[in-house]
Amino acid sequence: AGNTNQFIVKIDSYVKCLEATQGQVPEFVNPKYADETRSSFSTPTRLECMMQDLPLLFTDDKAKVSFVKLDRWISYTPVKNGVKQGSALSERGLPPMTASTGEADLYAANRELLRLSGMQVTDAAPILILRLSMIPGPRVVLAPSFALGVGDVLHKVSGGRMSARSTLMVSGHDIRIEGLDLDGTLIVRAVPGANVHLKNLTVKNRGWVIEPLKEGGRRAPEELRVRGYQLVKYEQRLLDFSKPGTYVVEV
Repeated sequence: AGNTNQFIVKIDSYVKCLEATQGQVPEFVNPKYADETRSSFSTPTRLECMMQDLPLLFTDDKAKVSFVKLDRWISYTPVKNGVKQGSALSERGLPPMTASTGEADLYAANRELLRLSGMQVTDAAPILILRLSMIPGPRVVLAPSFALGVGDVLHKVSGGRMSARSTLMVSGHDIRIEGLDLDGTLIVRAVPGANVHLKNLTVKNRGWVIEPLKEGGRRAPEELRVRGYQLVKYEQRLLDFSKPGTYVVEV
C-alpha cells in the first residue's frame, strides 16, 4: 500500500557509515506481478535498495537508532492510481490511492484537525462512486497561509460544529474561528494584514453537493472523469477581506 519515510541522521555517525560501506547498500530484486498467478509482470523488474536497510549499516557502537510511526491519515495519502487499479486495491482491503479517494482523505485529515480543536464535526455517510467507497464530507480545505500543522489549527480554531454536508475553505494568516456553526458552504479569505475573528458565527445555506457523472462521464473533462463526480455549487457565503485591518464577524 506504499509508505513514505524521513530520515534524521547525525552527521558524524553518517560519515563513519559512508566510510565503512563506501555508500553501498545491499540490493535485491523486487518483481511487480500483474496478478496472483505470478506469470507476468505489471512493470519491468529491477534491482532496488531499501532505504530502511540504512540503520543496519551503522556499526558505530555510539549510534542509536529509533523510529516514530504516524497514522496514515496525517502522514501519507498519495494520488497515483487510475480508477481500475484503485478498485482492485479496494477489493483487497487496501487504500485505492486514486484522485477521488486522495481528495477525500485530505478533507478527512482536516476534519480530524478541527476535532482536535474542539469542533464537533459530523461525517457524511459513505458513498460508492466508480466502485470506490468514499466519505464525501464535510469538505475542509485549510490553506497553508492559514495553518501549516496541528499547532496552528489548535491556536486559531476553538469549538463550534459542522454538519455532514458542509464545505469550509479558509485562507489567510490572521484568522481566528471561534464557535462556528456551519451547515452549508463558507469561504473565508484574508489578505496579509487583515486580522479576522469569526465569533459564534452561524452559516446555513444550500451549499455544495457531490453528484456522480451522468452517462459514466464520457463527455466530462478528464479532471472530472478520474474522480467520477462533479461538485455542484448551489450556494455559499463568501467572507473576503481584501484590505488590511481588524474585523469581527458575528452574524
